[in-house]
Amino acid sequence: MKKKILFILPNLKAGGAERVISFLATKFHENKHEVTLLVLGFEKDKVFETGSLTIVYLNRPRLLFSVFDTINFIKKTKPSIVLSNISHVNIFMSLVSVFFKNTKFFVRESSVLSVRTDYGGYKTRLLKKIISSYYKKLDAIVCQSQDMKNDFVKNFDINKNKLHVISNPISRHLLNSNKKSNKNIKRINFITVVS
Repeated sequence: MKKKILFILPNLKAGGAERVISFLATKFHENKHEVTLLVLGFEKDKVFETGSLTIVYLNRPRLLFSVFDTINFIKKTKPSIVLSNISHVNIFMSLVSVFFKNTKFFVRESSVLSVRTDYGGYKTRLLKKIISSYYKKLDAIVCQSQDMKNDFVKNFDINKNKLHVISNPISRHLLNSNKKSNKNIKRINFITVVS
C-alpha cells in the first residue's frame, strides 16, 4: 500500500546516519511511496545523492531553532509515518507524537545508548531518564543490531514489541558526484561479515 512518509534529519552532512536515511528515503521514493525528506539544516551541506526525492530544507543551525517549523510541517503535510534519526531529534519526535494521533512515529537509533550514558556525566545520565520516559510514546524503534535491542529492553524498559532490528543497508553510488574527490588517494575496501 502506498504510504505518505516523512523522514527527518538534522542535516545531510557526511555521516553514517545521514547515509542510511538518505538511502532509505530514496528507495521508498523509488518504490512509489509519497516521500519527503525534511532536513533541519542547510542545502549547502548535502553530500549524498537522492535523485528526484523531495527534500525540504529548514535552513536552521540547530533543532532548537526549527521546533515550530517542524511541527507546522507535520501538521501541514499530514504524513502517515514520520521516521527520524539521531537521539535529540528522536526525543523531540517522541514529545511531538502525542499531538498527531493519526500519524505513526518511528525512530532509528544510531548507537547503543547505555554505552553513551555510562561514560558521560550528568547530561548523558539525564538523557537516559528522558529516553526511558519518552521513547515509550513512539510506535516503533528501529535498532541496528540485536545488542541495541537488548539494551533498550534491559536499560530503558522499552517494550520489546516496539523494537525492530534492521541492519544498516549497503549503499553504493550515494555520495554526491558534484563533490570533488582526490583521485590520487589509494582506495581501501572493507568487508563486513555478520554471523
